[in-house]
Amino acid sequence: MSLRSEDIPPGQKIHSANINEKAKNKTDEIDRLRIPKAQRKPKPNKRHYTDKHNNRVLPWLNFVVQGLLFLATTAAFLAALHYALIANKTLKEIEKQTESSRIGANAAKSAANTAFKTLNEMERSRKESTNLTVKAEHITEIAANAAKKSADIAEETLIITHRPWINVSLGIGSEFAFNEQGGSIMIIVKAKNVGNSPAFSVWASAEVFPWLPDNFAVEQKRIFDRAQQIKLFTPLGYTLFSGEDATFILGLQISEQAIKESYMKQGPEPHFILPIIIGCVSYKFGFNESVHKTGFAMSIRQIDPLNPTAGLAIYPEHGNVPPNSLVLDAFPFAGGVRYAD
Repeated sequence: MSLRSEDIPPGQKIHSANINEKAKNKTDEIDRLRIPKAQRKPKPNKRHYTDKHNNRVLPWLNFVVQGLLFLATTAAFLAALHYALIANKTLKEIEKQTESSRIGANAAKSAANTAFKTLNEMERSRKESTNLTVKAEHITEIAANAAKKSADIAEETLIITHRPWINVSLGIGSEFAFNEQGGSIMIIVKAKNVGNSPAFSVWASAEVFPWLPDNFAVEQKRIFDRAQQIKLFTPLGYTLFSGEDATFILGLQISEQAIKESYMKQGPEPHFILPIIIGCVSYKFGFNESVHKTGFAMSIRQIDPLNPTAGLAIYPEHGNVPPNSLVLDAFPFAGGVRYAD
């Protein structure tokens, strides 16, 4: 055993002999203290040490693992509980939202129903208002028509009671002469105002036909329309005050062609004609611009010497017929001189 410098007290002198002696003594003392090898305890082997060590470590490790598992389970439970709470809260929120949605839907439905009812009420009110308006318009129209009718009646009454009326009478003015160009005669037309107001533009016009026209109404209308056109565009005619009259002499002619056509409607000779005069006296009055007419239709007959009241047909082949042998008869199909407007 070597002696370290630290074991020497300071200031002490070291001698080599002493040092060796002391070292020897130390070695002997150590040898005495050593345990004989036979008495030494055998060292445990490594496996025995490991098993013993494991027997001490495993319970603690199991405890730690169990603790960790407990903590993990607890954490998982807490996490599941947390998520369950969140899910429950979410469900409640969804239920609240669903309830709110349901309430909102019900409110919207109620609002729609209210709006629909309001529209129905508005439509009903509109229809009632329209019906009332239509009824009011209908009543107004009825009242207007009644007023118009009353006004028309008043006007017609005024016209009838205050207008001029022209009475017509006809006479023979000449013989009924015949030649190669046909026949001719002069007719006297006397027009008298029998109304209560003046008649203006009084004029007479007429035509003679050898036979009753195929369409009497058409021919009469044609003659009336021609007289009306003359009155609308010319001031031709007389002014007749109440009670006054005017005389017109009309020269009427029948063409040879018209006479021959009338013969074709008859049988064998002798041929004859039954002359028809169609005409009117047209006039106006002050408070009405319309053209009014007094129409006439007369037949010309030859007097039967044996029966003066009876009329005979006229035979052109026998020559001219003097005026005192002719007579005018009211034509029954036209009412004679009874037509007036």
